[in-house]
Amino acid sequence: MPPTPPRSSSRPPRGRAPEKKKGSSLGKIIVLVVVLLLAGVGLFVAGKVTPTIELEKQMDAAAEALTLESVASLSGAIDKHEKAVNRNDAVKLGNEIIALQIKNAASTANYHSLEKIEEQLKTNADLKQFNTEENRDLVAAGWKQLLAQMAREIQSLESFRTLAERLRTAPTPAEADIRQLVEFKLPVSFSPETQRINNAAYAAAIVSKNQNLIASLLESAANPEEMRAGTEETCKDCAGLGTVACASCTRNPGKCPACNAKGTLTAATGAKGKNFTTTEIACKRCEGTGNCTACKGTGKRECFQCKGTGKRPNSDLARLTMQEALETLVAKADVRNAEYKLLREKYLK
Repeated sequence: MPPTPPRSSSRPPRGRAPEKKKGSSLGKIIVLVVVLLLAGVGLFVAGKVTPTIELEKQMDAAAEALTLESVASLSGAIDKHEKAVNRNDAVKLGNEIIALQIKNAASTANYHSLEKIEEQLKTNADLKQFNTEENRDLVAAGWKQLLAQMAREIQSLESFRTLAERLRTAPTPAEADIRQLVEFKLPVSFSPETQRINNAAYAAAIVSKNQNLIASLLESAANPEEMRAGTEETCKDCAGLGTVACASCTRNPGKCPACNAKGTLTAATGAKGKNFTTTEIACKRCEGTGNCTACKGTGKRECFQCKGTGKRPNSDLARLTMQEALETLVAKADVRNAEYKLLREKYLK
């Protein structure tokens, strides 16, 4: 047999230490450095993310409210979250809300709102960072636009004054003037007075006794009862009840006068000598119910004069209501004119 070859061994010869893998220590150092860098980046990002999220919430609230108060709260959040990455966006949003507030006040000639905006930007410490030259220029431009809008209002109110004077002094208001009053386009600042104008127009129609116009105005009214206020008196025919006694059943109210509430009538069926044979048949007038068909058994009918309302138009009351409404509107127009003159002297120097 051939000799067996000696077994190979991976063990190093005795007396020699095993060789260390090159680069193992360097790799550990690199891994450690990477871990530390990632941890640092994580802490840095965490320091930015939380303030950004909180500021974003405040921005959402401000965008929903669209008020100066919400801008003041947003300003506080901007100062608080110095590390937020969206601070510039928050400032931009605040400026946009202020610009929108100025625009709305100017377009509706709401000078109280514009005065508030101007005052808040000057005195409210929470709005200090928004008291910029750009926003001050916007306020100044807003005043010019507002005063131009008020000038148009004053011109429109002068036309209204002329119309109101014709209606107040005419013995019988003209239908054309009444319709013009109904269709008159009030300035935006006078929108709450729309119902007063409608009341004045309806009262004028009552004074003119124009039944077609009266019916037309009531039909188009959102609240007919409110429109009739101040133009009616208690109906004298029904004492305000809206009903009167039924004329068809005065002796026995609510009962059929033909059968006296029995529902049947006695009818002859034949003759037998000197006697007649009879039978009971259903009353044709009430069809056997025994009730008065005119009032359906109630004994009452709707008052013809007031149509069941219990009230009747009174032209004297209507004239007073018309004149009071028109005088109130003219007085408000005078106040508006005086306000315009003061604001013009203050802001259009």
